Amino acid sequence: MTPIIIGQVRNAVAGAAASKKLPIGESEALQAFDGLTAEFGLAFAPGSEQYAGGQPPSGSEYIEPGVINDYYYNEGPPVITYYLPPWDYYYLYGWVPYPFWWSGFFFLAFLF
Repeated sequence: MTPIIIGQVRNAVAGAAASKKLPIGESEALQAFDGLTAEFGLAFAPGSEQYAGGQPPSGSEYIEPGVINDYYYNEGPPVITYYLPPWDYYYLYGWVPYPFWWSGFFFLAFLF
């Protein structure tokens, strides 16, 4: 599951609890959902904004673009990436401007 799908399911759980379609309250439903995602290793904390503004980053400040580009040419394109792919692979991905925290790191968006 991608972070955007987890966020959508979390919002649906909150909405179902708020509209009394679940036999528990909204905070209890969200606590149960967060516990379940943590149990399966899918836990993340959504960012303060629902959508990030702007375009994808032009490069990474942590990894040299050559290392990422070599990965694409040697291993093939990954299904999901948090780094901008080389231009000849760029058409394979969709940009999702959905900020989130994952394993203590903040991501403004991702490509899938």
